[in-house]
Amino acid sequence: MKKTGNILIIIGMIFTIISFAGLLIAGIVLTVYSSPDNKAEIMKGLLDGSITSSYDGTVSEQADAILTLFKVLGIVFFILSAGYCIAIFVDSLSLKRSSTGSYIAVIIVNVIFFNILGLIGGILGLVDDKQ
Repeated sequence: MKKTGNILIIIGMIFTIISFAGLLIAGIVLTVYSSPDNKAEIMKGLLDGSITSSYDGTVSEQADAILTLFKVLGIVFFILSAGYCIAIFVDSLSLKRSSTGSYIAVIIVNVIFFNILGLIGGILGLVDDKQ
């Protein structure tokens, strides 16, 4: 069962690495696009209808709100990618140590980041470690 658990942890780790890369790229794109230099492009999109906003206000206020949203989402994505980086570290550490504590850490981290495969792998490793 421990071998199956480790395989699931590895598959979950691959998912975590892909998620980390996606969040990092999205954070970079949103942070770069939240630059005030892009306000004119957003205002143009709001005026011609290619960008819609439910925010009531002038076009300039809507553009400012969109830029703020991009900036906040970029920061949130950077924070999430840092968390996924910690999850990758914990998963790889558990594969090296294979101890009860490391499997508990894997379970906690994978619950936080909704990684079902890593969670099941941690549970299988913990159950096998108890026997």
